[in-house]
Amino acid sequence: MKICSYVIKVDLGLAPNPYWGYCSLAVCTPNHQKARLVSGDWIVGNSPAANGQKLVYAMRVDEVLDFDSYFRDPRFKRKQPNPRGSMEEQVGDNFYYREDNRWRRLPSMFHNDESFFFKDLGADLSGRPVFVGKHFYYFGDKRINFPESFREIIRDSQGIRYLEGILVVEFIRWLGQKYKPGMIGRPLDQPNAPRFVGNMITCLSRQNSMSSFKSAATHFGTRRGCE
Repeated sequence: MKICSYVIKVDLGLAPNPYWGYCSLAVCTPNHQKARLVSGDWIVGNSPAANGQKLVYAMRVDEVLDFDSYFRDPRFKRKQPNPRGSMEEQVGDNFYYREDNRWRRLPSMFHNDESFFFKDLGADLSGRPVFVGKHFYYFGDKRINFPESFREIIRDSQGIRYLEGILVVEFIRWLGQKYKPGMIGRPLDQPNAPRFVGNMITCLSRQNSMSSFKSAATHFGTRRGCE
C-alpha cells in the first residue's frame, strides 16, 4: 500500500469529484502523470503553501479505469455533467468517451477547450487512468492541518510523490480513528465556479494531426494545477 500525494490548486468538486457515493479523480495531476496506483493504494490532496498546505481529501483507490469504461459504467452515470443542473451535476467529471474510434465528450463548462483533449487524454490521445474509490475523506472547505508526524506526506510543488511504509499505515489508521468517511465539507472554490457559458465543445476537430498534438502540448504545457 502506498500514498500518492499532490497539490490541489482549485477545489471545485470536479477533481476530485466526491459526489454520488464515489470519489473519483479523472482530470487532474495524478491522472495526467499516469500515477502508478493499484487497488488499495491511496491518493492524498493538499492545498498549496499559500493556503496552509492543508488536507483537502484522501481516497482509497478501489478501481483504476480507462475513460471509456468509466463513461459506460452505469454506476457512474450520475457523474456525467449536466451544464444546466445543480452544481453537483455541473461539475461531473465523466465526460470523455469513444465513438467511431474517435474521442468525444459531453458538453461541460469545465475543460471547455480543445487543448484539454490532449491534457486529459495525453499528447497521443491514448488516454489516462481514472481513479475511483468508495472509501474516502473529503474535507473541502473544512480542510484540516496535517499533524506534525504526517507532514512528510505533504506535496509542496507541482507533480506527484509516492510514500510507502509505516507512515502510510499510521496515517490511514489516524484518519479512520478521527473522522467518519464521506463528504465532511463542501468544495471550497465552488461558489466562484462559472455558470452556463454558452457553446461547449463535444469533439476534437483534428484528432489525427500530429501538428495539433504539438500545438496543444505547447498550449497546455503552460497551464498548472487542477481546474
